[in-house]
Amino acid sequence: MGRQPSADPAGLLLVSPSGRVRATPPAAGTRYWRLSIVDGAGHRIRQTTGGTTRASAERALLELDRHLAAHSPAGARARHGAELLRYYLDDRRPKNQSHPDRSPRWSQSYTDQTRHLVNHYLCPVLASTPLAEWSAEHAFAVLDRCPTNYMVSKVRRTLSAVLTLGVADGFLRSDQRDLHRVTVPLRPDVRPRRREPPARLPDASVLLRPDEVPSTAQVEQLAASTPPCMEPRSWEGVVNFLAYTGVRIGEALGCADRDVLDDLPTGLIAVRWQLIEPVGQSKRLAPPKNGYGRLVAVCEETPLGFPLRSWLLERAEVAAQERVGGHNPAGALLVTPRGRWWTRSNFRARCFNPAATAAGWERLSWRGPVRRKVAGRWVTTQAERHDWRHPLHSLRHHYACTARDMWGWTGAELCLNGGWADEAFVHSRYYGASEETYRRAVAKQAGTSLSGRLA
Repeated sequence: MGRQPSADPAGLLLVSPSGRVRATPPAAGTRYWRLSIVDGAGHRIRQTTGGTTRASAERALLELDRHLAAHSPAGARARHGAELLRYYLDDRRPKNQSHPDRSPRWSQSYTDQTRHLVNHYLCPVLASTPLAEWSAEHAFAVLDRCPTNYMVSKVRRTLSAVLTLGVADGFLRSDQRDLHRVTVPLRPDVRPRRREPPARLPDASVLLRPDEVPSTAQVEQLAASTPPCMEPRSWEGVVNFLAYTGVRIGEALGCADRDVLDDLPTGLIAVRWQLIEPVGQSKRLAPPKNGYGRLVAVCEETPLGFPLRSWLLERAEVAAQERVGGHNPAGALLVTPRGRWWTRSNFRARCFNPAATAAGWERLSWRGPVRRKVAGRWVTTQAERHDWRHPLHSLRHHYACTARDMWGWTGAELCLNGGWADEAFVHSRYYGASEETYRRAVAKQAGTSLSGRLA
């Protein structure tokens, strides 16, 4: 036998075992008992009829109560905020239900961060508060506990996620969804800025220093130091391609035979794509940086005496044949020994690093933060780090300085061929103020003052 409905002292109102369904006798002039479904705070959600007799009302009340128990959301019987907060942090609850492309579980680091925010900021205010009483005042109290303005934004996002889940799973009413939008004053005396904004320096802040640019002799040594995974002629062509066309490494790895064969007779090649490596996804092509392609002028012979234009033509024709034969499906100019796209990390590790070592390029060491996986969790530790004084991207700086000093290009011509989005940045970076510029300015001032005194 199941539990029977209880009655109020007057014997008129029937209440289901869960307390969520109530039956009232017919009002004056009517015949039917009325069944009301209420939420945790006693507010009526829905109403229906339960027959004309007390017995039929009791049967309908118990049946409706069983139906609600079988199909009610997780928060149907919750009363206090602690229940919703525990449910939000529960590892067994599927996450990211509105984003099927994401993992149904949080990462360990995100779980730890969210648990800290909930326990430190939300629980002291909301855990003991009945869910039906959650209001904007409680949200204000949660956010006002935050020590910095940055933490206010993080806790606000967490509170928004808790409210969204509470409404979706029956813990909260729909009118409680936007409680997190309450305004909290950003008081500098209580919540100082996380860090002071850096002062904007003049053009020297983006000026290219001489030690950032490898010399022509260093580039020549790099081209002559062939890594084990390439033929000498191929590596020499790759170094000259990067150093004297200005293409970024992703654009070079994404360059295909059609990009060369279509425009090379006019002295140009097309940069239409770059190779990207999204986290958790396979490599694919995307538009170049700044979102648009460009044409790049290719010199017949580089300052190192390498016939770059003829090498590009030969390599593009071979890549076209490899694409037809199936060995190089993408028709890429720079491919692995197996005919596939390089990744940036593999290209640096297997090609650039051995060649730079053999060429005697300077290597730097320092201690800095590194993310590593320890006991199944990603942590940031201080470790010994290494890099080159002139990394792979410095070949693009060498290209810009060659265009400025040897080819006599203007800033507009360099911006057009190099794919920079802002000509003003190019002028500041490569044509901007230098120590020699300031020395000449001071000398001219001194000369003007001297001539004035002599007159």
